[in-house]
Amino acid sequence: MAHKFEKKIRRLRLRPTFEEAAIEILRKAKKPMHYRTITDEVLKRRPLGGKTLYKTGYSVLFRSEHVTAAGNGMFALKIQQRRWSGSIGGPSERTLK
Repeated sequence: MAHKFEKKIRRLRLRPTFEEAAIEILRKAKKPMHYRTITDEVLKRRPLGGKTLYKTGYSVLFRSEHVTAAGNGMFALKIQQRRWSGSIGGPSERTLK
């Protein structure tokens, strides 16, 4: 029989982390999004407590290895960022697939 703390850990882990939810939101959006918009979308899926939700969201996004800052509070998935740079004169999307 599992210990009561193990059950609690498993139950809590069923919800995605802020970072996982943000990555999923960015994947579906397929474009850079402002950190406040991302945080609002994450809060719809995963309620959080605290006083500084937007600052926490910005911090999580900034430290993520899967997300990159796109300027002026905007964030994008790293793979998407490479695709967008192709339209500005970098490598084309065909070479990235």
